[in-house]
Amino acid sequence: MYICSRYSRRKVVHREGCRYVARIAEKSKLSCAEKDTAVAMGYRVCKCCSRVGRQFRREQKKIASFCQTNGMECFLGEEGIVVETPMSRWKIVSDGEPGHFTLFHKNFYSHRKETSGKNANAPEGYHFQSDRFTTIKGILRYILQHDEYRKENPYNNKKMSPYGPKNPRPKKKNIRKQRKYLQKRRKRYEANQTIRLIDSLHTPSYG
Repeated sequence: MYICSRYSRRKVVHREGCRYVARIAEKSKLSCAEKDTAVAMGYRVCKCCSRVGRQFRREQKKIASFCQTNGMECFLGEEGIVVETPMSRWKIVSDGEPGHFTLFHKNFYSHRKETSGKNANAPEGYHFQSDRFTTIKGILRYILQHDEYRKENPYNNKKMSPYGPKNPRPKKKNIRKQRKYLQKRRKRYEANQTIRLIDSLHTPSYG
């Protein structure tokens, strides 16, 4: 059961057991049997009571340590967990089953969104990658391995093309454009990491 407020400006829907449900006035409570019903009405799932949000908080220390060691960023967004690396961007969402999560990869090339199969529920601009994960740290390991593989094997033939073997191979111009984009993104990411490190060194500690 999902509960939301009829007059909420933030348009957030909560699970029945969420602590924020108590803050909603009885006269403005609206109940939905399915999450999809609330989403269709323009509501988004509460970060605190979503399955992926709970798992993120459960593994927060491990996630922070892994990201710091491997130069990654991971944060909880409205649609799920967002992961950024110097090479790629990802989204992690709950697939509906308790303890199971689906990974979507940001598209490098703009192409028509697939409306069938596992890509039907993909966020805009992303495609389905895998749904065999039970921990967030396990997903981060997969992403790290994926990036290492892509460094050694860039998209340069039909077999490895994000379009798939049945679709046309990207032109060399697009490959060069992709490499330039990755170089710029890596430099920007490294600069942001340096700025965060400097800020943390100059932030006064209390206690």
